[in-house]
Amino acid sequence: MEAEIRRPHLSQLPSLPSIRLSPRIVSALIYAASIIVFFAAWQLFATYIYQSVLFPTPLETAWTFARLAATNLPGDIEVSFGRVITGFAIGGVVGTILGLAMGSYAPIRSLFEPYVHFLRFIPPIAWFTPAVIWFGIGEESKVFLITYTTTFVVLLNTMAGVEAVPIKRVLVARMFGASPLQKFLRITLPSSLSYIFTGLRLASGNAFMTMVAAEMLGANQGVGFLIINARLWSATDQVFCGMFVLGCMGYATDLVIRWSIRRWGWRYMPQHQNE
Repeated sequence: MEAEIRRPHLSQLPSLPSIRLSPRIVSALIYAASIIVFFAAWQLFATYIYQSVLFPTPLETAWTFARLAATNLPGDIEVSFGRVITGFAIGGVVGTILGLAMGSYAPIRSLFEPYVHFLRFIPPIAWFTPAVIWFGIGEESKVFLITYTTTFVVLLNTMAGVEAVPIKRVLVARMFGASPLQKFLRITLPSSLSYIFTGLRLASGNAFMTMVAAEMLGANQGVGFLIINARLWSATDQVFCGMFVLGCMGYATDLVIRWSIRRWGWRYMPQHQNE
């Protein structure tokens, strides 16, 4: 009699090892999938729905980008980055100093507040003509406009940070006999850093917008000049390349700011200040 063949129960089968992906890998996969879907949709739309020489496909834009990268695009990026970084650095320093002073001392606030709230509503592009008259069409006028648009964003956020300092910390410092300088260095400045960092991130976007506008109106080199010059010839592929470069430049700048926050300012973030 043949032996009865017994099949193993499902519960007795060996289980397959579960694969667990780290949050960073999952985030990277989502990023990659999003980019692939975007470019695929762009390719399909430009190929089958809106076929026009004024709306190039991603492949045509990539070919134009490679051609520009081999010629004058690196120089344009270097020039534009230099303008943005210089104006952004000056505006960030001026805005932080004025914001801390105005937020900490009422007389200084009363002195500068009318001018701040008046000038911040005048867009930087309105200052283009005076800037050209005062500084010419060189780098000084463009750096002036970028500094102008950066200063007020950082200043207002810094003032908000000073006003948001917990009063209990100030009272404790005063109870222990801390001097005004000690209260500023140990209480006001650390408590305001999260607002200053936020102001810098917001101001970086304004700095790039002002840079593009300034280069479109008066420049012979730069990413903004590349875009406006391509528009004159209806070279939409070059316009897309300039827009892509601007996005990458701004994203890289924001990554540097965020890395700086994680590297040096993490302990002053709100979630760590209460520990």
